[in-house]
Amino acid sequence: MLLEVNQVQMYFGGIKALDGVDVAIQPGTIHAVIGPNGSGKTTMFNVITGFYKPTSGKIHFNGIDITGEKPHFIVEKGMARTFQTLRLFPHMTVMENVVVGRHTRIRESFWRAAIRSRSTIKEEKGAYEKAEQVLDLVGLIDKRHQLANSLAYGEARLLEIARALASDPQLLLLDEPAAGMNPSETKQVMELVKQLCQKGLTIILVEHDMKAVMAYSDVVTVLDHGKKLAEGTPEEIQHNEHVISAYLGKRRGQQHA
Repeated sequence: MLLEVNQVQMYFGGIKALDGVDVAIQPGTIHAVIGPNGSGKTTMFNVITGFYKPTSGKIHFNGIDITGEKPHFIVEKGMARTFQTLRLFPHMTVMENVVVGRHTRIRESFWRAAIRSRSTIKEEKGAYEKAEQVLDLVGLIDKRHQLANSLAYGEARLLEIARALASDPQLLLLDEPAAGMNPSETKQVMELVKQLCQKGLTIILVEHDMKAVMAYSDVVTVLDHGKKLAEGTPEEIQHNEHVISAYLGKRRGQQHA
């Protein structure tokens, strides 16, 4: 398994945001995490990526114990993420926003960078070349010199994905990448997710658009009140009575997507 989340608990005072969650992520898959609002989806992302230190439990990535490690350490090991709300640098260009995502792969010291050494210039050139590659991949290469705040909402979402890709991750966590998008934009971002997976990237996806989840995911984990309610293929989840009752909102005998 690329990522193993073992019996993770996350308490905020008396609130159990995660209560003994187990999740195992296979390489080269799109693994969706769904559940009602407040079920613990984003908390799980924050625990996995080092923004929260879990109350208990273990997280292993590529066989390395990353439990409670800092976010920059986890990014260096090959994990990247996006957020529910946009976190771009609005007054920097599209290109500059992506180059920022490359910072964990920059090895030059401050002083060598200050004197503009030959190795610094080479590394900087490599960072911009990588930024161009990922911008071309997400379809924003023609807008690389525009300010980030000039982008349409859907383009800004794609820019966040591009910035995450700049760190060369093995595992990409996408927190509601299609939030606020129309059906055409949603299809565009989900086709990009599929393309990334076909290139060998493993993806964990939190998304409320159930049509997108069921159409593009290999495995679906369902959380409810901080616990894992069910896990399986999209087809298995669609026919799981506990999931239907707790989340999908359909009664037995009704057709469900």
